[in-house]
Amino acid sequence: MNMNNAHDPVGTRYSDVRFRRKLLDTIPNIDELAHIVIPTHPAARPHARMLYHFRFILPLLPVDEDGLTPLHYYDSAVQLARNGGTGALGEQEFEIGMRAADGILNCSWQVLTSVGWR
Repeated sequence: MNMNNAHDPVGTRYSDVRFRRKLLDTIPNIDELAHIVIPTHPAARPHARMLYHFRFILPLLPVDEDGLTPLHYYDSAVQLARNGGTGALGEQEFEIGMRAADGILNCSWQVLTSVGWR
């Protein structure tokens, strides 16, 4: 891994992806959708844990066999991206975080469509 630029080695499918930036860029998207699902959802705080900030959508998310939701995995990946230092967010952690972000977004959209939101 190229530690200076925090992206995967040249020649892989992630050679031009900055893991940290791409993962952190998902926060505003999830936050926007959370405000649509729950209009009284609180405003984001700069360094709040994702589990805390998105606590009101937690009951809407599916739980896996370990009792964890996509939000738990997302929170862990975001914590690594924010606080782990250069290179802490590797390919595996990045993929877990992005899958979790997609899971949160998809579940939120399902909630909206089930109540007839357009």
